[in-house]
Amino acid sequence: MNDKPFNIGIAGLGTVGTGVVQIIEKNQPVIKEKIGRNIEIKAISARNRLKSRDINLNGYEWVNDMSSLSSRDDLDCIV
Repeated sequence: MNDKPFNIGIAGLGTVGTGVVQIIEKNQPVIKEKIGRNIEIKAISARNRLKSRDINLNGYEWVNDMSSLSSRDDLDCIV
Protein backbone atom coordinates (compact mmCIF):
# COMPACT_ATOMS: atom_id res chain seq x y z
CA MET A 1 0.00 0.00 0.00
CA ASN A 2 1.26 3.46 -0.95
CA ASP A 3 1.40 6.00 1.90
CA LYS A 4 1.32 8.98 -0.46
CA PRO A 5 -2.28 10.14 -1.03
CA PHE A 6 -3.77 10.54 -4.49
CA ASN A 7 -4.39 14.29 -4.60
CA ILE A 8 -7.10 15.83 -6.73
CA GLY A 9 -8.31 19.30 -7.57
CA ILE A 10 -11.92 20.00 -8.44
CA ALA A 11 -12.67 22.69 -11.03
CA GLY A 12 -16.34 23.51 -10.85
CA LEU A 13 -18.71 23.00 -7.96
CA GLY A 14 -22.07 22.57 -9.61
CA THR A 15 -24.03 19.34 -9.49
CA VAL A 16 -21.15 17.16 -10.68
CA GLY A 17 -18.36 18.82 -8.70
CA THR A 18 -20.24 18.81 -5.42
CA GLY A 19 -21.31 15.23 -6.10
CA VAL A 20 -17.68 14.21 -6.51
CA VAL A 21 -16.82 15.85 -3.18
CA GLN A 22 -19.68 14.01 -1.47
CA ILE A 23 -18.75 10.64 -3.00
CA ILE A 24 -15.10 10.98 -1.96
CA GLU A 25 -16.01 12.08 1.56
CA LYS A 26 -18.57 9.29 2.02
CA ASN A 27 -16.58 6.46 0.44
CA GLN A 28 -13.04 7.22 1.63
CA PRO A 29 -12.45 3.76 3.21
CA VAL A 30 -13.75 1.87 0.16
CA ILE A 31 -11.71 4.00 -2.23
CA LYS A 32 -8.57 3.44 -0.15
CA GLU A 33 -9.14 -0.30 -0.17
CA LYS A 34 -9.65 -0.40 -3.95
CA ILE A 35 -6.77 1.85 -5.04
CA GLY A 36 -4.39 1.13 -2.18
CA ARG A 37 -4.00 4.73 -1.01
CA ASN A 38 -5.98 7.62 0.36
CA ILE A 39 -7.62 10.03 -2.02
CA GLU A 40 -7.57 13.66 -0.92
CA ILE A 41 -9.17 16.74 -2.33
CA LYS A 42 -6.35 19.30 -2.21
CA ALA A 43 -8.00 22.27 -3.94
CA ILE A 44 -11.38 23.40 -5.24
CA SER A 45 -12.47 26.16 -7.57
CA ALA A 46 -15.64 27.56 -9.11
CA ARG A 47 -16.78 30.71 -10.87
CA ASN A 48 -18.77 31.93 -7.87
CA ARG A 49 -17.19 31.34 -4.49
CA LEU A 50 -20.12 32.93 -2.65
CA LYS A 51 -22.82 30.73 -4.17
CA SER A 52 -24.75 28.70 -1.63
CA ARG A 53 -24.02 24.98 -1.90
CA ASP A 54 -25.48 22.03 -0.01
CA ILE A 55 -22.09 20.85 1.28
CA ASN A 56 -19.47 22.21 3.64
CA LEU A 57 -16.35 23.20 1.71
CA ASN A 58 -14.53 24.95 4.57
CA GLY A 59 -11.83 22.28 4.87
CA TYR A 60 -10.58 22.67 1.31
CA GLU A 61 -8.14 25.11 -0.22
CA TRP A 62 -10.03 27.52 -2.47
CA VAL A 63 -8.35 28.55 -5.75
CA ASN A 64 -9.73 31.67 -7.42
CA ASP A 65 -8.35 30.90 -10.89
CA MET A 66 -9.35 27.35 -11.80
CA SER A 67 -6.93 27.27 -14.73
CA SER A 68 -4.07 27.49 -12.22
CA LEU A 69 -4.95 23.98 -11.01
CA SER A 70 -3.34 22.56 -14.15
CA SER A 71 0.07 23.99 -13.26
CA ARG A 72 0.16 22.62 -9.71
CA ASP A 73 2.63 19.82 -9.12
CA ASP A 74 0.93 18.67 -5.93
CA LEU A 75 -2.14 17.36 -7.81
CA ASP A 76 -2.34 13.93 -9.41
CA CYS A 77 -5.67 14.59 -11.12
CA ILE A 78 -8.07 17.45 -11.88
CA VAL A 79 -11.79 16.78 -12.08
